[in-house]
Amino acid sequence: MPPVICRSVARVAAARVFAGFLSMPTIVSKLDAAFREAIRAAFGIEADPLMGPSQNEKFGDYQSNAAMGLAKVQKANPRAVAE
Repeated sequence: MPPVICRSVARVAAARVFAGFLSMPTIVSKLDAAFREAIRAAFGIEADPLMGPSQNEKFGDYQSNAAMGLAKVQKANPRAVAE
């Protein structure tokens, strides 16, 4: 192959790899989806799980702050909602 065609093929291949990388789900997006499904299964409602980095490393890398809002909507104890 002439060098110009090789470079074009390489660019196209690199663009496809990069596009695939961009479409990979992140850990946070996977956790968000899992929490949304759990909230839907437990309470029958759609709610934002309020995912974010943990404030204290002894509790892990990520946390969901949805329990307080869900407890208010469900008129339940926040600890019971979290469990």
